[in-house]
Amino acid sequence: MRRKPIYCCRCAYPLLAAALVTATLSGCADGHEEGDLSWQLGVLAQNWEVEIPSSVSLKGYQSSEVGPHGEVDAVYVVQAGDVEGTWLDGDFDSPSKTRSEELAETVAAASAADIVGDVADLRCIDPLKKGTSDTLTVCRRSEADELILLEHVPIT
Repeated sequence: MRRKPIYCCRCAYPLLAAALVTATLSGCADGHEEGDLSWQLGVLAQNWEVEIPSSVSLKGYQSSEVGPHGEVDAVYVVQAGDVEGTWLDGDFDSPSKTRSEELAETVAAASAADIVGDVADLRCIDPLKKGTSDTLTVCRRSEADELILLEHVPIT
């Protein structure tokens, strides 16, 4: 099954996950400073058909293309802001052992251990699912006002 292409929110150029940073640095995201990946939240919202509250800001992003058709593992660290009543708000619980292992694999595949820290410290809500295996999990660190969004789109 082939995924719907990801498009740059500024110029509508189709991108592969590995090309997202390159597109930003090459000027595709006009109006953003070099290295500013805040437009990534727009791409996330488009791909998952969710609304990102304007109070949410991107603090860190790391991804890795894991397949030839745009399959990706990505981690977004966002300043939570006011998310009450949105899809980012929920009952944050410790994930099961199996789910913790899956989250750790996503973090490792995206090379994002430096921006996530210890996966055991995360409290998560039930993941959004798309298709049979695509997941977007929202987690919160115990001590921080940050949300960690873990996107896992495996090879199909």
